[in-house]
Amino acid sequence: MDLIQLERFIEVASAGSMRKAAGRIGVAQPTLTWSIRHLEHSVGAPLFERHGRGSRLTEAGEALLPHAQRLIHDGRRALATIATLQGVAEPQLSVAASPPFTVSILPRAIEAVLGTMPTLRLRVFQSEGPDLLERIRSGEFDVAIGNPRSGGDLKGVDFERVY
Repeated sequence: MDLIQLERFIEVASAGSMRKAAGRIGVAQPTLTWSIRHLEHSVGAPLFERHGRGSRLTEAGEALLPHAQRLIHDGRRALATIATLQGVAEPQLSVAASPPFTVSILPRAIEAVLGTMPTLRLRVFQSEGPDLLERIRSGEFDVAIGNPRSGGDLKGVDFERVY
């Protein structure tokens, strides 16, 4: 299993078909299919159910997806950290906030952080509810500010209640 295979697996899961995923990432469909088959061989289970309209994740694919997303995001974060240490890139932080917090708390927080770290490259996203939790779990966001709503599953998420 390698990172390219995992990136391609994530893309097929997102696109819902090999054809669409191949077009999005700019590889030939047979190349993508070969890559997915090798990944399936590596994990020892089929990851997609293929049908006329596309591909749907199997139970094994569903289990692998969040881990694959975290590995890819962690790998990118590691490369960014090394580039920052070498002085060839600025430090980065991805922040997500649900709508009420994007206008109330987030602007003051950004101002405070940039006051102490003026070279920080800050990426800000608006997200909420289950989507916010899923994207923080996948490693897409470094920090999230929001209300997970009642019944939100916070298992596996480090969090602090602010109020």
